Amino acid sequence: MTGEIKQFGQKMVEDHGKTLKELQALAKKKGETLPSSPDEAHQAQATALSRASGKQFDLMYVKASGVADHKVAQQLFEDGTKSKDADIKAFAKKVLPDIQHHLQMAENMSKKQD
Repeated sequence: MTGEIKQFGQKMVEDHGKTLKELQALAKKKGETLPSSPDEAHQAQATALSRASGKQFDLMYVKASGVADHKVAQQLFEDGTKSKDADIKAFAKKVLPDIQHHLQMAENMSKKQD
């Protein structure tokens, strides 16, 4: 794994871990339960990544986890900024800039991988 991708991965672990804790607290406040494991598609993605190495891993990680997932997240959080629920709206507005930054980082790395 190239240094840039490794740094990106570490940033995702740190930032997403922090965001997950905040989301869990918000869900608890709202009386909601979050899934305890990844959905089927993300589990399959994790399995595929676990079998890859080197350049193949880098390409798969940046394209799927980096670009594709952050595009989906960006749309979800943009929708969240329009929520009628003030807590959800505030959370989405707080996290959206980080997601946009992560997406930009991933897109930049993806261009270098092509």
